[in-house]
Amino acid sequence: MKKILCILLVTAMLLSLAACGGDKGDTTTTTTAETTTEAPVAQTTAEPQKVDGNLVASLKDGVLVDSNGTAITSVADGQKFVAADGKTVAEVKGDKVVDANGKKIFTVKDGKLLGADGAEITTEPTTAAQGGNDTPSQGGNDTTTTTKANTSTKPEGKAAIVEYFNAASNKIKTEAKSVTHHYSKISLNGATTLPKWANTALKLKGGADKFINDQLTKNSKGEQVYTGSAEIKAKYPVENESYSSKLTAADVSSATCTEANGVYTIKIVTIADEKSSTVQHGQGHAPKAFSVVLPGVVNENVSGVAKSFLGGDAEMNYPASTIVVTVDVATGRITKATYDLKWTINFGTDVIIPFTTDDSFTINW
Repeated sequence: MKKILCILLVTAMLLSLAACGGDKGDTTTTTTAETTTEAPVAQTTAEPQKVDGNLVASLKDGVLVDSNGTAITSVADGQKFVAADGKTVAEVKGDKVVDANGKKIFTVKDGKLLGADGAEITTEPTTAAQGGNDTPSQGGNDTTTTTKANTSTKPEGKAAIVEYFNAASNKIKTEAKSVTHHYSKISLNGATTLPKWANTALKLKGGADKFINDQLTKNSKGEQVYTGSAEIKAKYPVENESYSSKLTAADVSSATCTEANGVYTIKIVTIADEKSSTVQHGQGHAPKAFSVVLPGVVNENVSGVAKSFLGGDAEMNYPASTIVVTVDVATGRITKATYDLKWTINFGTDVIIPFTTDDSFTINW
């Protein structure tokens, strides 16, 4: 009876930990620098060209510029931009700007164009290379206008895709208004390995795998909404950290980005992590982007007596896991994310319990 109670107690503890995902990671603050594209604009006092009353414009480095090369920052609904031959380049339709094919290329907010990073596209005066009152060729201060905006060019290659994913993910905890967590489903990821006595005891519950899966189903979570940066930081991956991803190209086996209808779909698969009893958030591979169950949390919550039955301290390993996000091309903001985490608890070689946790999110801006 004591052994059976011990097994049930330990299993319940493990299931409880699986449901909460571990809450004791150290908080690390990272700052992700936004990538900007500097587009020098020629100095001119000439009036921008028009054709049939429509401003002549073109797309340059992800920015809409007029015939003088000056970035267009303010627009009106229904406004049309054309090429010198009169063909449509872009048109304002409500809260977006679309190209000649109807594809969304910019977002409009309060009459202002927003770049891929969600920030307003602006023109800022800069001084000559020598700065201050140094005299350029025309005398006085150089008032060359520099346009700053994130390029909307689709990232290509593993390194570029991971970098883009990190930048987009890390904005969620600081800029999103709320996050809808549709579900968190936990189940076994294959058969368990348990001592003979444990399997015998759990036959009373229909077998070890059935018993554990039944408990996992009870601990799976339904829809929840996280509002405000503090709650989003606590609940959105990586839980209780200031970042959502610290992945590098060396942490992933594959990274793909496809584009359709103004949306990027990014899929990232992490490299499998070996067993460890000390791994923390931000280390290894999966712990850099997933809310993993940490071995330290398991060991703190399983008693010494229970460990003696199970074979010692817990070690965790994280098989290849997958993240899929959709990103609005015009703003660079993630709108939906799914996390498929694989993780395994190991107590020596006699107790091996593999899990999978599936989470689905919608990010609201």
